[in-house]
Amino acid sequence: MTPTLDLICRDFGLTVVHPAQHRPFTPMQTAAGATLERILADPSVGETAADREKHLRNVLVALTESENNRHMLIAPVIKAVSRIMSQNPTWYGRDASAFLDVMDKADLADMYEKAKANKGVVPAHATIATLLLKEFGAVFAPEDMERLL
Repeated sequence: MTPTLDLICRDFGLTVVHPAQHRPFTPMQTAAGATLERILADPSVGETAADREKHLRNVLVALTESENNRHMLIAPVIKAVSRIMSQNPTWYGRDASAFLDVMDKADLADMYEKAKANKGVVPAHATIATLLLKEFGAVFAPEDMERLL
């Protein structure tokens, strides 16, 4: 684990466990350390290391501050939330409270189960992102979402 990720995890009280560790994980545990590292290195989420760190912190806020989803710190969910936040940065930036309200109401466990059923056809993170976009679209871009659907 890089020092940057180690610091972020300590700041959030998040424990990265080995993927082979027995499940279920408790809230604030993840086996997705490699996914978190990839986000920190991904230039599509921010030009600078500081931008990428801020993005990852925002993703973790969205997941760890959610009442129902603190146990969903799994790679497909993290990737889906990261993708939504990177593709729609004004949603969180303009109204973090509304963004977090959507996350509170979203049933990520159910979305993950649906995604697992389709993972032979579509990657799990893509299915979860699609399901989450429907939730976010109702709040942040209802007129755009109607045209897209």
